Amino acid sequence: VSQALVRLTESSYPYANFDAVLEAANESVVAFSNVHEGTFSITASDALGRGGRVSGQLPGPGIEIDVVVRLTVTGTVEGRFLMPGTNTPVPFVGIRLLSNNRVIGQSTTLSGVDVGRYQFLHVPAGNIRLEGLDPATGRGGVAVGTLSAQGEVLALDVLATALGTVQGTVTSNGLP
Repeated sequence: VSQALVRLTESSYPYANFDAVLEAANESVVAFSNVHEGTFSITASDALGRGGRVSGQLPGPGIEIDVVVRLTVTGTVEGRFLMPGTNTPVPFVGIRLLSNNRVIGQSTTLSGVDVGRYQFLHVPAGNIRLEGLDPATGRGGVAVGTLSAQGEVLALDVLATALGTVQGTVTSNGLP
């Protein structure tokens, strides 16, 4: 990782926090000095929204240990919002990207040459849910998928819910 914010937090008294910025110039290594012996946790996050966490224990004074924090993988989610039956792409549709039932991104489908297209970059790996709502027709749609590899491109088209007609007769004691 060429750049990241790294934080070490001691898990017991005096509960000190140490922050450092990881840069390519320091070969992706940061060193924290004056850390008290005992357990600690380290978190790291980069500008692309990737993050990682690891715990460890410093066994005694003057001892140095190496700790590796692995950041989550990210990928791209892209696709189109389509009308059912005709698969006609729809512009200006609001698309919400959810991960673990939490909205992590919002976009609007494009008009013009790439009509109906949307794209989300740097999406954390895991289960993905897309929800679309066309403000012109009130039609919504849902698509689900999973990102699992670094740099993966997940193509998910959101298909609008089909509409139909319901007809019937209201009766009272068997009479219309």
